[in-house]
Amino acid sequence: MTDGLIPGTTGGGGYLLYDGALGRLAQQLHGTGAKLDGQAASAPNAPDAGVCTAAVASVLELFAESLGGIVDAFTVSADTVVHNQGIYAKAEQTIKYVNTPEGCKIVRGIS
Repeated sequence: MTDGLIPGTTGGGGYLLYDGALGRLAQQLHGTGAKLDGQAASAPNAPDAGVCTAAVASVLELFAESLGGIVDAFTVSADTVVHNQGIYAKAEQTIKYVNTPEGCKIVRGIS
């Protein structure tokens, strides 16, 4: 199974991406955030814990707030991946690989 990255084997090393890898990553982030959000929305009421009911409710409220922050982080991460996918694609369109005796070199700014 692949995560969409191809280790660089020539020139400057680094990584190349399979087509669609960033889009799939963004979809996974959005999907996971949506699942967590749905689970948080269907959370049960605080249980009857006798004299500790207020404390239990307070802890559950803090947990729900934290979960909301995690959902927000998934959404922001997915949006950032989508944004950077465009930057990556543009960069890929403006480089040219040139074979030299020393190995493959990347020449930037070629249109």
